[in-house]
Amino acid sequence: MRLVKSRAAVLMCGVALGVVGTQGALAQTSNVNASNVTVLARLVIGAGAPKVAIDTPQAVTVVNQADIDTLQATSISDVLETVPGVTIIGSERILGESFNIRGIGSAETSGDESRIIVNVDGAKKFYEQYRMGSFFSDPELYKQVEVLRGPASSTLYG
Repeated sequence: MRLVKSRAAVLMCGVALGVVGTQGALAQTSNVNASNVTVLARLVIGAGAPKVAIDTPQAVTVVNQADIDTLQATSISDVLETVPGVTIIGSERILGESFNIRGIGSAETSGDESRIIVNVDGAKKFYEQYRMGSFFSDPELYKQVEVLRGPASSTLYG
């Protein structure tokens, strides 16, 4: 008998909670005015303007889509191994890859301290704090890779 009373009490509490819980949803107004809606314009992130490599006062190496396809690269280090002055430290596995361009940057200073800026689609790729390496990426995502070397590159990106 006691079990039947407790089941009835639990059932009544469940029904009461269901009714009380729906009252908040019913109290909301559904008068959404279309004039209050703001449609945002498309945001495109880009850096720099197209320039001819001969006009820039620095060493520039461009690896385009055809080169990436020819290399059949499986990691970003495969793409950058043909670029002069660039050394990849680490691997695409556990600890990630770090860049060394003309002696700047190393495994010990990978990340924000490395003084090498990595931009993906014009946005800076920040250091992945939970890993030691600074870069994990699939080369299939890139149409072109540009490597800027020399002091003039700091005027473009800081």
